[in-house]
This record gives sequence, C-alpha cells and structure tokens, in this order.
Amino acid sequence: MMYQIEKLDHKGRGIVRNGKIMFVANALPKEQVEIKITSEKKKFIEAESTKIENLSRDRCTPNCVYYFQCGGCNLLHMKYESTLKFKENKVKEVMNKFVGKSIKINDILYSKDCWNYRNKVTFHTNKKIGYYKKHSNDIIEIEKCNIADAEINRILHCIQSSIELNSIDEIVIRKSKYTKDSMVILKINGKTDEQNIIQNLKDKTTSIILYQNKKYKTIYGTDFILEKMDDFVFRISEDSFFQINTETAILLYKKILEYITPQKEDNILDLYCGTGTIGIFLSKYCQSVTGIEINESAIQNAKENARLNHIKNISFLCKDSSKAVLGLKDIYSKIVVDPPRAGLDKNTINYLKNANADRIVYVSCDPVTLARDLNELSGIYNIEEITPVDMFPYTHHVECVSLLCLKEAPQAFIK
Repeated sequence: MMYQIEKLDHKGRGIVRNGKIMFVANALPKEQVEIKITSEKKKFIEAESTKIENLSRDRCTPNCVYYFQCGGCNLLHMKYESTLKFKENKVKEVMNKFVGKSIKINDILYSKDCWNYRNKVTFHTNKKIGYYKKHSNDIIEIEKCNIADAEINRILHCIQSSIELNSIDEIVIRKSKYTKDSMVILKINGKTDEQNIIQNLKDKTTSIILYQNKKYKTIYGTDFILEKMDDFVFRISEDSFFQINTETAILLYKKILEYITPQKEDNILDLYCGTGTIGIFLSKYCQSVTGIEINESAIQNAKENARLNHIKNISFLCKDSSKAVLGLKDIYSKIVVDPPRAGLDKNTINYLKNANADRIVYVSCDPVTLARDLNELSGIYNIEEITPVDMFPYTHHVECVSLLCLKEAPQAFIK
C-alpha cells in the first residue's frame, strides 16, 4: 500500500495520518511511499520507506554507503539547502506553537563545511569498529565517516589495521582543525598491549589515552590538545566539552558577541561556561566575565585557556549553575546561558527573572526546551530575535541563539 507524506516532523521524518500517526524515515513531503513498520506504540507508528514514487525535488542520493543502516545522520537523502530550510521552518513552527508570539527568526547560519566537519567521533567496538545500527546495539563496521574530519578517518584506518580490539569497548578520536593536534581515547575493559598501541599510533596522533575504571591514563603525548579559534587558543582535555563543528562554532560565538554588545563597563555572567570559550571571546570588550560550570575538568581547562590567552578579567567557579545562582551577590549587566538539552531549571529561571540584566543571550541545542524557557522569561524580557545555526549538518539537530532585552530598560537591537 502506498502512502502520501504530508510533511516532516521535527526529527526530519515523513508524517502520514492513517488512524495512528506514522513517522516514516527517508521520506519527504508529497512523496508516495511503501513502508516497513519498525516500531508500533500506543499512539504512533515508526516506519521506514521501502519504495518511493513521485520523488521530491529536495531529494538527493545519500553520499554514504552506510546511511540506510547507520544511526548517525538522518538527512543525507535531502539536498543541503533543503536541510537548512527544514531547520529554519522547525524553529519557526516550535516558536509559533509553544511561545505563541511573533518572534523574528533570522536566516540560518550555515556550515561552511557540511562534510568532514566533526572534530570528535565515538566509535564502538566488538571485534570490529563502527557505529550502532539504527534502533539497535549491533555495530555496523565502517571504513570512513563522511562527516568526520579526514584525519579522524585516517586514524580509524590505522587502528583497524594494527590494533587488537579484544579489550577495547569504545574509541574516541578528537581532532583540532587549526592546530592539527589529535587525541585517541581507548576505553578498555582489561589488559591491553600499551607498547603495541603506542608503536602503531604515535606517528598518527598527538595524544593516546586509556580509560578504565573511570580513570584516564595518558600513555603517549599530553592529556590535552589545543585548538585555535579566531585569535584565541583553547585547551581540550579528554572529557571536556567542545563544540563539534569548529568552523561553525566561530560563527556562533561571533553572533553571541553581536547580540551581547559588550561595553567596557559591563560585568558579564556566563552560565554553563564549559571550557570558557564564550566568556573568553567576550572578555576583551568588557570589564569582567564570571563563568560557572559543574564539570571540574572543563573548569581546569577554562582557567588554563584564560592563562594561554593572557586574559586577566575572567574568573571561573566550579559549581552546578542551578545551585550557584542562589548565592550570587554581584550584579551582572549582561548574561549568557548555554544549558544542556534539558534547558534551564527553576532556580536559574527565577534568578534570570530577578537579575535585572540589560540583555540575556540564550544558546540552545533544543528548540522545544528553548521555547519553554522563553515563555517563562517573556514577562520580564522582550524576545528580540532568534538566529538558528547549523552546527550539525545532515542531522535534524539545530542550534539557536536568542536575544532577550529587559522590558523596563529596552534597548533596540541595531545591526
């Protein structure tokens, strides 16, 4: 039986309404599809297309032999320009539905590199190396990943051809775009031949680290790599967060800088600051920056990053942001928040409502939780505009940067 696809859901799946709503992978609006059901729930069905007619103009041939099995990407069957339009529309739909106010949504900032953009990849192992199959823990062995940095693929090939995998559960490879540093982290479950690993990988990577029993052990090189972004150098440790797409992260940070409009007298609060990248980008334009982050390794990196860049007016606090805000005494004229996917908690929302900051810039990786939080803040702040950012090409994920201005002291945003 053929079904016609109405539109796409927020994960990029085609929607069919036939009694229960059906979400169909690899299907585009107005296409006619035959399907195979992969999962049936009480209120909806998940399916895959097995035959497609009346092909959409937005469709292209996936540039990956693993695409229809692998769970990594889900929009490779769409032209890149079409994925950008999909993400723009998704943000607009979410804001219209959950915020219910007329919010200016700017054109999406697209990724200059839509291939080989990932600077960090996690591979799973089980006598072979690859990614998990869709809806499964079965591993699809791969020779290369088209969205991973080319050097990551070269290191992967070296590991596949020379390293014994019996005691290795997972392989994480990080690669710096501008310094050319790289790091290999092997998560192991038993004894392994360290010298063999070093001998085979030392000419391919800057750093080799073993992870076992929740502890890291550097067996070659340093326990960090360096990355350069604009005029700044950043230190990245084994477990610290760093934006996956370096080139597009620079565009993101420049948009934050544009929105926050720092002045020399501003004291800026940077919540969920990670390794301090955003705060460091802002620091030379303001009086001070205070960064708060729960991850101890990230805070250590942040302090080192400030030292590496000779920045004196930034300080960092290692604490859960939701608890830290309860004890903040200083007044901050501008605030940046970049929370995890779950968004802001009640403590942080209440703090922001009472902070009396001229501007808040909210960076989000989930438009739905962003919309929820903007609703909470909209009584105190005007939601001036949102700029989507394509941090993860060929996936359904989209980053958003939102500008909020205090209603009692409105400051028109001037580009």
